Formats: sequence, C-alpha cells, structure tokens
Amino acid sequence: MADKEAIVGKDRSPFFPGKPVTPEFFIGREEQIKLLERAIRQAKSGSPQYLFITGERGIGKSSLVSLAGQLAEREHGFISAQCQLGGADSVGEVCRRMYQALVSQLPDKSLFDKVRGVFDKYVERIDLFGIGVEFKKDAESRESLVENFLPLLFRVGQVVRDAGKNGVFLAADDLNGIATNTQFAHFLKSMVDQIAVGPQRNFPWVFSLVGIPERMDDLKSKQPSIDRIFQPIELSIMREKDAVAFFEQSFRSVDHTWDTNALQLMAQLAGGHPVMWHEVGDAVFWEDQDGHIDESDVLERGLNVACENVGRKYLARPLYDELRSKVYQNILKHIGHQKSPVMKRSDVLRELPSAQAKNFDNFIQKMRNLGVIRNIPGTRGEYEFVNLLYYFYITLRTARIVESSK
Repeated sequence: MADKEAIVGKDRSPFFPGKPVTPEFFIGREEQIKLLERAIRQAKSGSPQYLFITGERGIGKSSLVSLAGQLAEREHGFISAQCQLGGADSVGEVCRRMYQALVSQLPDKSLFDKVRGVFDKYVERIDLFGIGVEFKKDAESRESLVENFLPLLFRVGQVVRDAGKNGVFLAADDLNGIATNTQFAHFLKSMVDQIAVGPQRNFPWVFSLVGIPERMDDLKSKQPSIDRIFQPIELSIMREKDAVAFFEQSFRSVDHTWDTNALQLMAQLAGGHPVMWHEVGDAVFWEDQDGHIDESDVLERGLNVACENVGRKYLARPLYDELRSKVYQNILKHIGHQKSPVMKRSDVLRELPSAQAKNFDNFIQKMRNLGVIRNIPGTRGEYEFVNLLYYFYITLRTARIVESSK
C-alpha cells in the first residue's frame, strides 16, 4: 500500500466514512438549509426557534446540523454548539453535556473565558490549553443545572450579546435512550413554556433536537405537546446528480481527475445515501493507482472493497452472514436490479427460478426477524426496508456478484 500511495502522493482521503462531513464538502439539502436559515433569522429577530432534524440513520443529520451551526456563526453572528446525548441517562446529564459543549466549542478565547465564568461552580477542570472544560458529574451539580437551566442560559445570552454576538444555536444530537425518559420530555415542554411567557420570551436562540423519526414518537408518547413545539426538518434520500457533484468536488479537492462515466457509475452504485457516497468514494480513492478515476477503479477494485466495508461496518454479524449466503444470491440480484426498495412477493416469485422460489419466504422471515424489512401497512405480500442503507448495500452487493461472474 505504501508504494501505491507514493505513486500519486496520497496522504489523505477527501471522504469521511462513518463521520459527519465537513461543511466545505456539503452537497445538496437546499430546502432544508433554507428552513434552517429562516429559523436562525427569526431567532435573531427575537423569536426563539425549536427544530427537530430527523431522518434515518446515516442520512446526514449530524452533518446538516454542523453546517447550520457554522452558518449561524459565520453569517448571523451567533455562537453555536452541538452535543452528543448518546448514553445520557437523566435530564441532569443532558444539561451537563449541553452546557459543557456550549462552553468548550467557543472559538474565541476571550469569549470562552467570559462564558465559562457563568458556570464556575459547575466546572471541575479546564484542559491543558485552556480552551475546553469538564463539568462536574455528581448528582447535586447535575440537579442544580436542571433547576437553573434557564437562568444560566439567559446569563450566557447576556454575555454573548455584550461581546457583540446575536444569539445562540444549540443542537442536542443522538437522542436515543433519553427520548424515552418522561422527565426529559416534560423538561423540554416546561423550558419552552417558561421562555414563551417570561421576560426573556424574545431570547435569540435556536434549539434543535437531532434523531431518527422514532425518537420524536418516543417523546410524543411522554408529552404530546412536543409535536407542536418542534418543527421537523426531514432528510430523505438524495438525487443521483447530487452524488455526481459530491464525487466531483471531493476528487477535485485532492487534485484527482476522472472519467464522467466512472463518477456516474459510482453514483448509481452508492444510490442516494450519504453513507454509501463516502464508503464507495473512499474505497475507489485508495484503490486508484494513478490519480485518475476510471471505470476499472470502480468495478475491478473499489466495488469489492466498498461492499466489504459497508457490510462489516453497518450490518450486524448475523445479517452480514445471511446476505453473503449463496442460497439467497438470486433473491438479492432481483432486489438489486429492480430499482425500488419495495419488494412484492408476486414479482419476486415470478422472476425467480422455480427451484429457488421456495427460498423467498424463508428469506423474508429471516429479514423480518433481523429488523431489516417490515410489511407495508394495508398491503399483502409487500415489504419495505427499515433503513434504506440495507437496500443500497444489497444493490452494491448485486453489482459485485454480477461483476465477479464476468
């Protein structure tokens, strides 16, 4: 690998598999960005905004909210922070993480010192370089953060306004377990109500939750009013032309050239799922040996690596093993060729060889048990994928099967 990299001087990939994409490589989502900018402008004018950025796993929610935070800072003079709530087990821990992120992600040292001063009693330590903090985790401190959440928020607002900033953009990402916490749901409702009727009702901030659609369902089951408070901004599968533009921009950033048909082929293989874009792009980038992307880089080398990487990284081991089974190869080829993530039993049975058609019902049962597909409500013998990433993996695997058989 070292010799191959030396040929074209490869020292970094322009792709970010498994990580939020940086703003300079962000493609598409024009409508969602318009909604986010509208919310930021409204908050700046004194109308607090509450958002829920949602979509299936891997669709680009974290990347979008990161871009929104940078837009809020760069274009509208806000401070911004994005915190991860995965594993948070209480409202106190949520508050601790949100305020710790808000302080630690301030880019300006003088402002960092001023905002940190608001939280002096909660800070356990400051890092070696003086630009990050660790908040106390004891129960008393966390409970105090809950009780004083709004007074502390308003004090932060005053500090940033005195420093010439226009507002606060705060995103709570990776809701998962905390979304089923009744206290958290009521905390959100109470926070919004208190701001709405209090002296700080014009507080200039955007507060966004980030999670899959089921997390909002969890919150609504605990507090029905949540649904009307948080405006949804939904991310769906993207267009093929967006994928082509993404690959062009990414390869251009590392001085690679390409054949147009090679990038169109990559876009077809990756579908409209950003995770697949990065996995396919990264595989092709490292497998290419001359700094020019052509069809052989995609089909003869990159496709195989991308298929294995996606299968191992995003599929549970039992599912990965089942989809590699030779028993199901013709079924997978049918799914991959049909250009639709909806499976109709009658269509599959009509096209499969009779000797293999009997495997289909067994395949369906296993995929349901593994949480890959579900019945489409109101239909008979029709199924959809729980996450489209599974469908795009099968499409990728189909292309690999076809290519290896040539």
